[in-house]
Amino acid sequence: LLGDLALEDQLLDRARYLKALAVAAELPEVESLATRLITAHSATVDWLTTVLAEDALGGPAALRRTPLQAAAGTAVKLVNLPVEWSVRGVDRAADALRSARPTFNELVSRGAHAGDVATRALAASRNAALEAAERVTRNEGARQTADALHAARASVGVLDADELPIANYDELNVSEAVAEVKDLTNPSDVRAIIAYEEANKNRQRVVSAAQTRVAAIAQEVVGIN
Repeated sequence: LLGDLALEDQLLDRARYLKALAVAAELPEVESLATRLITAHSATVDWLTTVLAEDALGGPAALRRTPLQAAAGTAVKLVNLPVEWSVRGVDRAADALRSARPTFNELVSRGAHAGDVATRALAASRNAALEAAERVTRNEGARQTADALHAARASVGVLDADELPIANYDELNVSEAVAEVKDLTNPSDVRAIIAYEEANKNRQRVVSAAQTRVAAIAQEVVGIN
């Protein structure tokens, strides 16, 4: 990101220089082009600066690998097979899969179900363990450790509703939740709302408003109007 930002800054400076040359040479069409380039590169510089600020404040969602992105990465690896895999060898593997498709599909389906059950069970155990650990460490006076555990619970959306930075959150409709999110000033509070929404209610308008709020806070921090 820093490299991209440096490149965009350089391109912005070149566009400004081009505009000055166009004015001096009385070339209005080139001047108009340079103006459009200045606008475009300025917007990109602001965007990259905002993303970097979001990253410093906890990491924007756009920089985190989603399950779909992880799957896409696996697909890319499959596409870029080692050179020593001949086309004939790939064809043989494909034929083998096609000939065993019913059994293969059945195994995949069965494995997916078992994996889903296991994932839910592990998630429930993890969430309960995090909550218990936070409670014990806080009672023992280990505030920093307890705060770190609380942040971990907030990041995966497993806080109880009464632990959220917005009072009576579960009782709010979409419009009310959006209005409350816009008043938050701490990026970690906004991220807690995003994680809770995605894990529980999944109201896209609220999630979008919260993500916009994180970006706005980041812009305030770095002085972008």
